This record gives sequence, C-alpha cells and structure tokens, in this order.
Amino acid sequence: MRQNRASILLALLRALVAASANPDRPRAPEAAAYLLMGRAAADARLLNRRLRSQGYPPARNGLQWGGGGYGGVGGALFGGEGQGGGATGHNRRFETTYGAGSGSLNVARVVYGDQRMRLYPMVGIGGSGEGFSVAPHDEPFDAEAYPAAGNGGPTLRLGWGFEVRFRLFPNGGVLVGIHAGCLVTPLPFGWYGRGVGKDLPTARRIRPFVKLLIGGMIQNANE
Repeated sequence: MRQNRASILLALLRALVAASANPDRPRAPEAAAYLLMGRAAADARLLNRRLRSQGYPPARNGLQWGGGGYGGVGGALFGGEGQGGGATGHNRRFETTYGAGSGSLNVARVVYGDQRMRLYPMVGIGGSGEGFSVAPHDEPFDAEAYPAAGNGGPTLRLGWGFEVRFRLFPNGGVLVGIHAGCLVTPLPFGWYGRGVGKDLPTARRIRPFVKLLIGGMIQNANE
C-alpha cells in the first residue's frame, strides 16, 4: 500500500516537472468555473455489514453535487472545489440516511493544452467526512436508541483533469470534462458513533473518485 501511494505521488511530481518545459501549455491569464457531479468517495461498505447484521438497511452511496473553479497563467492553475450529497436506504421497519462531502484547495499544471482540449495533473489539500443515522418508519422515536456514526479528517486529493472546450465568443465559452483520482487520508480516522457495536472499521486510507464537470471559461482568443 505504501509503495502504491509513493508511485502515485512520484507520477504526479514527474508530470508537474515535465509540464514546466511544455510549449503547448497556455500562456495568457485565464479563469474557469464549473459544476461537478459524481459518486462520493465513500467508505460505508464495511460499516454496512454491521448494519445488515443488526437488521438495519445499508447506507446507500448517492450522487454528490458541487462546484469549483480556478484561475491561472502560464499553465499553472490555482483553485478549489467542494461537493456533498447523500441518499437513503430502506427496509420494512427502518430508514438509513447517509451523507458525505469533501472539499480542497487545488494546484494543477497543464501538460497538454490547445484551443479544444487540455490535460493536467492536480494536487489538493482539504478535508472529507461522512455520516449516517437510522430511524424507524413513521413513529416517534428516541434518537439515542438507534445507530448513528460518522467520520472525517484531512485529505490529500491526487488526480488528473481532462477538459474539452467549446469557444462561443472570442475570449471564452463552455467546457465539459472529468476529474478522476483518489482521496488519500494521511492520518487514519475511524467511524465514531453509537448503536453499531464496538471495533468499528477504520476508514480506508485511499478512496477513488470520478467527477463529471461542466462550466464556463475565459481565455485569450490567441490561446
């Protein structure tokens, strides 16, 4: 596992260094803002085994929505993004509500860019968290009598961005793209809560993510 994390970091650093000599990177100041959508980088799988064993519905991993943006010059991009969302799971007696979110400040470097497409590795520092609660259907209840738990902490976002750009006017237009990679937890953190027994599983140190994005961009007409 440590070798895998080291390999990811090394690959990103090599890409960032190589980008500094890339003549295709954009040179003029630019900016972009986008909406994003995707599955949460969730860690509820092991916890769901505990819920099912006690007769509760599992925590469903729903879509996350959010937004982000960046500004840059010379191929260096600086920005941030955040997203959150949730879903519910049901059985005949209970409902499990699940939510998750994350955010980060990002730095990226364009390794390939022209008027239509661009590719960039990115590194972000931020945090993430998730939580759930269980309640019975349609009846008064004491919240302390049913399971609820959460986890959260600092995260390192490592990934790649790919964009396709459509220029609609001389200095800007729309973009669609994808961000994909992993959230790395530098410090282990576990689930903390009530009603699900002892020895709750520790959150996974590496969690993958894939986000679709659509937004607008401003860029010099000559780039």
